[in-house]
Amino acid sequence: MSFDFATLVTDRLQSDVDERNAKGTYNAADLNRVTAAMEALDEMFRAYGYHTGYVPMPTWSEYDIPTQAQMDQYLDNLAALRSALASVPEEPPTPESMDLLTYLTANRIEEILQQLDIYLAGIGQSFLRAGMGWAAAGTALYFLSMPYDSGPAPDVYDPIFENNEWAAIIEACQNNAVPDTWLADGSCSKAMTIGGTSYTIDVIGKQHDQYADGGTAPLTFQLRQIPVSLQMNSSATVSGGWGSSTMRSTELPQLKNQLPADVRNAIRMVSKQSNGVWTQDDLFLLSSPEVFGGGGDSGEQYAFYQAGNSKIKGYWYDPSITAPWWLRDYAGSQFQTVDDDGTLTARSPTSYTGAVYAFCF
Repeated sequence: MSFDFATLVTDRLQSDVDERNAKGTYNAADLNRVTAAMEALDEMFRAYGYHTGYVPMPTWSEYDIPTQAQMDQYLDNLAALRSALASVPEEPPTPESMDLLTYLTANRIEEILQQLDIYLAGIGQSFLRAGMGWAAAGTALYFLSMPYDSGPAPDVYDPIFENNEWAAIIEACQNNAVPDTWLADGSCSKAMTIGGTSYTIDVIGKQHDQYADGGTAPLTFQLRQIPVSLQMNSSATVSGGWGSSTMRSTELPQLKNQLPADVRNAIRMVSKQSNGVWTQDDLFLLSSPEVFGGGGDSGEQYAFYQAGNSKIKGYWYDPSITAPWWLRDYAGSQFQTVDDDGTLTARSPTSYTGAVYAFCF
C-alpha cells in the first residue's frame, strides 16, 4: 500500500490542546493515520524479505472505544517496526503507554514513523546501487553502508529547564530521559499556576526518591512559596506520626486537587520514611534530615538544600512575609518545623503552620 508520510502530524502545540481543535485531540482519525503509516512500513519491510512481527489493527470509527489491549498492541507495533532497524537513533523515545497521552507524545509517535520511512528509503537506495545494502542478523537489520548522512538526532527536551512546558517535563520524567543540565542545585525552577495563583516550583532532588512500585524518580519538586497554613493534627498528638496525621490523610489530598489536571494525574507515589516508619505518598512534606541533613530514620538531605539554597519560605501573596513551615517527622510531642528564619524548630501539632509540599512524576 502507498502512504504519504508528509501527512503525519508532528507539530501539535499546547495551544491546540487548549483550543481542542483537530490537532489538540486524539481520535479515530489519528489512530487510522498512524495505523496506515505502520502498515505501509511493514509492507516495505516485507518487500525486502523481512518479517517485523507487526500485528494488523482495525480501522477505527468515531464511535469506537479502544481497549487497553488494543492500545498496548498499537505501541507494540510501533516498537516492533523500530526495533527492526538497529541503526535508528533512540531519540525520540518510543512511548511505553497511551495512558495520560500528551501532545508531545502524540507528536513523537508520528516523528518515529517519519524517521523509519527515511531509513527504509535509504535501504532502497543501497539496493539499487550495491545490490544488497543490509544483512539480516538475529532480529535486526544492520546497515553495511549508509547512502546518506542522517545527521545527529535532534534534542528532545530543552536543556534549559524553565524553557520546557510542564507537559515536556512530565514526559521526560516518565521516560527517564531528563537532560544532564536539569539539576537540583537551585538553578532549575519553573512557574506553575495552581488555583489561579502562580507559584515557583524548584527541582530539589535528582535520582533521590524511590517510586513505591519500584525504580527511582528522576526529579523531585517542591513549592517555593507557602500556599496555606494548616494544622498537622486537630489534636495535640503525634501518635501514629506522619502516617496517621490529618495533614497527610485530609489536607494534602485537598491541595492536590487544586493542581492542574495534567500535573495531578502524572504524580507518582514514592516511599518515604518518617521516624523509622515507611509510607507511600503522592504529595508529601519534607523531613528535618531532608532539609538540614544529618541522616537518621527520616530520609537523606536533598541536593537542593545540601547546595546551600535558602530554607526560608514566604507566603504566596507576598514572599517577603516569611513564616514557619511543617516537616513530617516529630520530636517528643511536637512535629518539626523550619522557622521563619530558616532554622530547625518544633511546634504543637495543632499550630497553624505553612504546608509546603513536594512531589515526583
